[in-house]
Amino acid sequence: MKPDRYRTDGILFDPRELVRFGPHLGAHKVALRVVFSISGPLILLLTVGHLELAGYALLAALASVYGRMAPTRQRLAVQAEFGTCQVALIILGAALSAADAPGWLILLLIASAAGLGTVIADARSWRPAGSVFFVFGLGVSASLPATWPGVGVAALLASSALVFTLLVTLISGAGKQRLRARRRLAGEPTGSYPALRPASRNWRLISTHALMCFVGAFVAGAISLALGWQHPYWAMVSAVVPVVGASTSGQLIRGSHRVLGTLIGLIVAILLFGWQPQGLLLVLILVALQAGTELVVLRNYAAALLFLTPLTVGMGLLNGPVPVLPLVIDRGLETVVGVAVAAVLILATHRVRHPKPIVG
Repeated sequence: MKPDRYRTDGILFDPRELVRFGPHLGAHKVALRVVFSISGPLILLLTVGHLELAGYALLAALASVYGRMAPTRQRLAVQAEFGTCQVALIILGAALSAADAPGWLILLLIASAAGLGTVIADARSWRPAGSVFFVFGLGVSASLPATWPGVGVAALLASSALVFTLLVTLISGAGKQRLRARRRLAGEPTGSYPALRPASRNWRLISTHALMCFVGAFVAGAISLALGWQHPYWAMVSAVVPVVGASTSGQLIRGSHRVLGTLIGLIVAILLFGWQPQGLLLVLILVALQAGTELVVLRNYAAALLFLTPLTVGMGLLNGPVPVLPLVIDRGLETVVGVAVAAVLILATHRVRHPKPIVG
């Protein structure tokens, strides 16, 4: 009999999993909500001539990806929970930038956000799982130039973007709510979802994941900082991403996806941004890339990175034209370092997370 490569306690995985695509599952609906959520703040800031502030709004609008297919009320709840935490981290990041905080302090705080965010996300059963967006949110906001008055601007933009995102979610779900109400009155099946409840919590596993994220983010960021790379939070994000997997094999697949998708996505980034698009064209490209990400992120993570990687690079152009090649090289190197750190932690903690059953 062939060994089962898909056991939750297994390490090996079938390489075909790297190119396997999952079902669509209504991803276009999620993509539309996300597009509306990020387009509003981007167009407003473009109109008033302050596109350089768009990063704060985009980070808060990431709330739109939570509760993808949940009923409207539950989707609003999880988006509000995540969004409140994210806005707080954005404000903290802007304050760190205004205070010209040392790199080691920023690194420690981002790693702490990775660990604590994992506990919150796992305990609340958020989907998408993990603390990746917290690491990204604090890392990006701390890297943006800011003054103390600018911290207030960041707070206003992030809060407003979150409110706008929640309004988009509310409006997009209004039609479905009316349809369910009419079906209920007519005695027809409503097609409603069962109430979502947090899964039974395995605190040993949650604490292990949290520690992995803290240590992985800290080590990857420290390596990046020591080598003088410009975006340590990119390495930290890549160290946290694979931990989301439910099994060791799944985590290693996700890490492999991260590297392969990023390296190919960097070629796309050069083609899209090597000629320095600005203004409305830049906004349209970023929105299209975000939509593409949401269309395939649950189907194949590597494919999603063909959109997500250039999106991240393109965000660097919001402050004005910058050389793209250094960004691309930095992104590639820091991704490899982050995933390598994650892989070591995943293999080292395999038996802690998946202990052998006691026989007898």
